[in-house]
Order: sequence, then C-alpha cells, then structure tokens
Amino acid sequence: MMICDEVVPTGQMEDAIARNTAQMLRAGFMSTISNRKALRVGQEPLPTYRRYMATYSRQQCLCMYDRALIDNLEHSWQPQQRRM
Repeated sequence: MMICDEVVPTGQMEDAIARNTAQMLRAGFMSTISNRKALRVGQEPLPTYRRYMATYSRQQCLCMYDRALIDNLEHSWQPQQRRM
C-alpha cells in the first residue's frame, strides 16, 4: 500500500532491518510511536482518513518538542549538504 521505503532482496533482509531499526531509534521513540498510531488509524474511507489526519496532526504536535527528536535533527539535519 505504498508504505515501503526500501525494497531489498531476501538475503539482505536482516541488514535492512538492522539499518532501519537503528535509524528509527535515532529519531526518538515519540516519532516512532506517533507514526505507528497514525498508520494504525489510517484507512481508505474519507471519515477514517479524517480520523487518521487528526490523529497524525495531534501526535506530531505532541512530539514536536521531544528532546530526542530535537537532538536527532540538530545532529542529522545539514542543509548545506543537501542538493536542490
């Protein structure tokens, strides 16, 4: 359902899982928990989508000032190295 960030051959699954898990942990638990809650609510019908967006927006607000998320952004976000 277009939720995949990466597709890997079967033999590379363990490495991909370890790499993606480490990335999620660096982002902080609030971000992961918020995204999980929002994905769990999201479905196709419009009323359900509205619930999903309300949940997602609320969860994003709750984690916006999470110390782990801020630390991760300060460490990882380097706009001078991004290509436009």
